[in-house]
Amino acid sequence: MNSSGTRSTFTSEIFDKTTGVIRTFLAEIANGSRQYLTIHNLTEQIEHQYHGRFVIELLQNAHDAVQAAPEAALRRVEFVFDPSAGSYGALYIANDGRSFRREDLHALSNLGQSSKNPRESIGNKGIGFRSVLEVCDAPEIYSCAGATRGCFDGYCFRFTPEIIKASSTVLTQLLEGADSLNWPLGDQTVELDDFRAQHVRSRCHADGVDLVGEFQHLSPYLLPLPSSPTGERLEDFARRGFATVVRLPLLSEEARTMTVARLRELDPD
Repeated sequence: MNSSGTRSTFTSEIFDKTTGVIRTFLAEIANGSRQYLTIHNLTEQIEHQYHGRFVIELLQNAHDAVQAAPEAALRRVEFVFDPSAGSYGALYIANDGRSFRREDLHALSNLGQSSKNPRESIGNKGIGFRSVLEVCDAPEIYSCAGATRGCFDGYCFRFTPEIIKASSTVLTQLLEGADSLNWPLGDQTVELDDFRAQHVRSRCHADGVDLVGEFQHLSPYLLPLPSSPTGERLEDFARRGFATVVRLPLLSEEARTMTVARLRELDPD
């Protein structure tokens, strides 16, 4: 399969994951289960419990990926802080490990559902990655398609809280009678059968459910979006044959200071 065809397959799987979460959310509204609230609360707890651990967790994840790499891999893990990226800089974590697989995509975007073998990995709870939310609210992941290195043409995606904010218009349309929703995920459409759409509307109207407000509780870190690998840093990592890069655009001056301090603790020299 050519690179563009492979990339479109990965992109489709990322969209499928996100649209599936949205459909599940609407189903929970319709049946009143509201399990998304549990995930929302757990995410907030993790941010507190993993305070200051994001560099260690990222190193742990990179180490586990490298341990699963093919024998021929160089087995590198590299941290790079670029102070000129964005408003507050960006942290890059690259590794030579096994490329991202479908199960890794789902493990990273499903709280507590790790794809790791606990006998082979340092971490296996599938929640450590959420520690990065202390310094970054829009993490990005870029990975190559397989054993062939030199470009990030595999699972390339990002998370952003903007997806929650951008959904209010669509949810209002659903309440007003729409059954097929053009969600703000590019050109993606989330379709509901007439019965499901009517059930969501009737539940919201009968119980006074604020659908837009409820969607604010849905974690954006369950909703990956495709992302294109651009910029000199990512090009350099690809050219040097790394398998996967995590990019963290830092969200504040405080996050920048904390990141620099944690990196110094990791390597005082």
